[in-house]
Amino acid sequence: MELYITKYEDKHYYYTMNEYGHIYDFYPEEMIRRANDGNLYIGVVKDISKPINAAFVNIGEENAGMLAEVDMSVPVRSGQQILVQVLRGSYGKKGAKLTMKISLAGNTCILLTDTNKIQFSQRLSAQVKTELKKFLAKQVFEYGFIIRSGVSDGQALLKEMRRLEAKVKTLTDQARFLKGPCLVWEKSPLDMIIGHKDVDAIYTNDRQFFEQAVAYSQINHLPYPIHYRQENYYLKHDLKQAMNEAMHKKIWLSGGGYLLLEKTEAMYVIDVNTGKTKGAANFEKTAYKTNLEAARQIARQMRLRNLSGIVLVDFIDMKQDGHKQDLIEKMKAYTAKDPIAVTIHGLTKLGLMEITRKKQYWPLEQYLMSEERIAETDCWK
Repeated sequence: MELYITKYEDKHYYYTMNEYGHIYDFYPEEMIRRANDGNLYIGVVKDISKPINAAFVNIGEENAGMLAEVDMSVPVRSGQQILVQVLRGSYGKKGAKLTMKISLAGNTCILLTDTNKIQFSQRLSAQVKTELKKFLAKQVFEYGFIIRSGVSDGQALLKEMRRLEAKVKTLTDQARFLKGPCLVWEKSPLDMIIGHKDVDAIYTNDRQFFEQAVAYSQINHLPYPIHYRQENYYLKHDLKQAMNEAMHKKIWLSGGGYLLLEKTEAMYVIDVNTGKTKGAANFEKTAYKTNLEAARQIARQMRLRNLSGIVLVDFIDMKQDGHKQDLIEKMKAYTAKDPIAVTIHGLTKLGLMEITRKKQYWPLEQYLMSEERIAETDCWK
């Protein structure tokens, strides 16, 4: 998978593309900046709600953010200024979800301010985990860390841990002299790169952005090369068509079947249909084949459209338990490399697959349909 950061008409677009030319993740830079997930603010406590064990905090947005008691590092009072981090940005009439337990993510580890324990990813091998524990036992840390999978170089890990410690200390020191509500620190759009598990290389056509990305890569120890090319990727990869695709409710599958995607107030519902698929003589085989193709496409569409929350999929009914289990395993495999956390909850008795995907950034459709974009795209024509 290749990650592209392309500049077109003074706008930046981030997207990933596989070896077949299919776009998976698509983020206009403006959409990333609007989503303030991870940003730090000095907030002012407006109200304390005992019935729901939460405080409502003004961080400068139209709707106050909610700070649950479980996300408080210390008790708070009305009128108090506190340093908070956005766990989930505001959406519609819902304010942001906040925490006082600050975390900063790096490429090899995640710093946690609410603990001093060091935890290790379960994906690390026992040997690597033992070696890292022995290496880190000689060090003293003020904060806790989660060590990510794929780490093997103890020195590089330690360097990033110290960098994150220094960063959080600088931010907390700065926050003491600020009057809220105000922004303390804003995540860089480049931070989204860290979450990608399957990127092999980065390409950009913006020289200034290339230099920033190289510097960012050196600091964060990104394991893949960054290339500068004077190409119009926006037109070469037909990004306008990708935006058009994200607005369509009907998605055709190469085998003749299709998906129907509907958004309700509570969830997304996807209906899988055989459509023009041939092979009706053996319906079980046809259903199985179409469902597997649909699963791969659904995993892609969730990334392309940035669908989040609950996704309910009505696959074509199959009789064989082996086919059903294989479908679940395939869906888990197709979503495993999604940069945003996805959970496959299995099939219900009615044959509906329940999926949840963490909310991060706006859905692409919402961004495209926002008022300031209406004059710039003809997606709905």
